[in-house]
Amino acid sequence: MRRRVNVAPFRPVLAAPWRGLVTAVLLPVLAAPWRGLVTAVLLPVLAAPWRGLVTAVLLPVMAAPR
Repeated sequence: MRRRVNVAPFRPVLAAPWRGLVTAVLLPVLAAPWRGLVTAVLLPVLAAPWRGLVTAVLLPVMAAPR
């Protein structure tokens, strides 16, 4: 049985110009059977005190022209 992925937290990301790439990569990962592992690893990283550094590095990289 396939469960629906809650994309609400990702709406700002999905609304970005490069959402096609993010959606193509991120949604299948989140919908995968092992998404619990991904969530367990990813959410603490995003919630860490140094998430500003992650965001400052990751977003320009993801927003760069392909």
